Amino acid sequence: LQLGGDPRLERRRPPTDHVGGVMGRRTAAFFVANVVAGPLLLPRATSAAETTTPPLLSELPSVASAPSWTLLVPLVEFEAVLRSWTAELRSASSEAGASADAVRTIGARLDALDAGFPLSPKFFYLGVGTKYAQSIKYDDLDGALVARDRDARLRAMVDANVALDRARKRAATAVKAASRAPDAGAASSEVAASLGDAVVAVRGFLDRCPRSDVDAAAGALRTFREADADFDGVVTEAEFYASDLTEEQRLAAVWGVWGTTFLDNTRPPYDGIVRFDPLKLSVAPPVPPTMRAAIAMGEF
Repeated sequence: LQLGGDPRLERRRPPTDHVGGVMGRRTAAFFVANVVAGPLLLPRATSAAETTTPPLLSELPSVASAPSWTLLVPLVEFEAVLRSWTAELRSASSEAGASADAVRTIGARLDALDAGFPLSPKFFYLGVGTKYAQSIKYDDLDGALVARDRDARLRAMVDANVALDRARKRAATAVKAASRAPDAGAASSEVAASLGDAVVAVRGFLDRCPRSDVDAAAGALRTFREADADFDGVVTEAEFYASDLTEEQRLAAVWGVWGTTFLDNTRPPYDGIVRFDPLKLSVAPPVPPTMRAAIAMGEF
């Protein structure tokens, strides 16, 4: 994968192979190869200053149809993860010992997020955003506006990737230098700044999605956390079906792309995370015939 550079690659688009159901590692390989690789060949990443302002409605083209809001659940959670890590670093930056420990902890998490390239959790989450962007059907007559919107969505995923790589490398450098310079306050601030850039990129992507869909995704995550009735950090089958989750939310958590985050330790750790294993359900929620196509195409 190459981040920009060769102009011959700038307009490359990935194949249209699709994925379906809850994706395991093998299926995720196709998801990454077909959905992530192409957009990561876009030109340079933009700076944080270029992506902090939400787009005006006049800057967004008319959309005939967008993927299900459930496809945004992993991205909303990913933003929460990055915000949590950033806050953890910033809160520890005032104390040398605490700052060094925080950099080591976040550095290890960033390494895990990048592990298994190209089947890393990082590329799964960025691939979800890319898949969403590629599945939008526009009906706006302004072709230039449509092209800018599509490129802005794809570029946001590239920006997030660049920022996360920068944070990981800065954390690794700080850990190696810890023995010579115990005060890791500056390094902690640099890593936090890079994570902040990644947050801005993901938020910039979500700002281009329907607000009601983003709110629905955030609501599904809240309801899922509330399903953990005994607060042990795990949602059991009994809790899953006794919860206030709607039928659509249950389907998404088992058969949708959201369900993939529960498998193979894909989800990075953060404060308040709740575990769930859809493969251990003795009875899975039945899939309505009307939803099979969206699930098979990885758009639910």
